[in-house]
Amino acid sequence: MDTQSWVEMVLSMPIALWAGRPFFIRGWQSVVNRSPNMWTLIGLGTGAAFVYSVVATIAPQVFPIHSSRWACGRVF
Repeated sequence: MDTQSWVEMVLSMPIALWAGRPFFIRGWQSVVNRSPNMWTLIGLGTGAAFVYSVVATIAPQVFPIHSSRWACGRVF
């Protein structure tokens, strides 16, 4: 595993969770109240992007070979 990818993930985790916290809280409240709105969409998109990045760092082999660093550059 690439050390730089792990360092970047560790450094981005508190920022993503701190900056995304209002979106996650308000988005979850919208889901609980059964009235999804823009907060839900932003929270879902932010969370999905972060989870994708974590999976790409921890287990890059789960993605097709054409999307990996060996075929067309690094996965960021």
